[in-house]
Amino acid sequence: MTINDKFCLVRFPSKLAKEATGAAQVGRDVVPMTLMTLASLIILVFLYKHSQQVKGLRSSSSSGGGSIGAEQRAAKAVVALVTLYVVLYGVDNGIWVYSLILKKPLGSLPIFSSLYAALSPVVIIVSNRKVNSRLRCVVQEKPVQEKATTLSTT
Repeated sequence: MTINDKFCLVRFPSKLAKEATGAAQVGRDVVPMTLMTLASLIILVFLYKHSQQVKGLRSSSSSGGGSIGAEQRAAKAVVALVTLYVVLYGVDNGIWVYSLILKKPLGSLPIFSSLYAALSPVVIIVSNRKVNSRLRCVVQEKPVQEKATTLSTT
């Protein structure tokens, strides 16, 4: 039994060894995904409880009430990050399981698990007001350009 994904060829002594290795590698990713999801659910529960505790304080001190609380923004960021993680690593594991079933190489790079590292900072930047405002300040600052003047001698 072999696995050939075009850049790595692995030969297994039996079908059972191949399936056990595949299950171990899928478990290696599924266990952290499950733990991260559970931890995120706990964070969401704490954020909800905290928002309920400070609800009275906010309503009495602010006359507006149209703005979203920090807890809700944090909860949205947590949900976005967990969803992104689970989807990208889930697709990557799905491709891995699919390649275990196939006899021929799949030919896809393990890019989905790497995408989380690239996309999670974008989610954090978009969801964090302080970072977002700092980036706006940097973009709005324009360098002073000196106009080139030419001297003509006539």
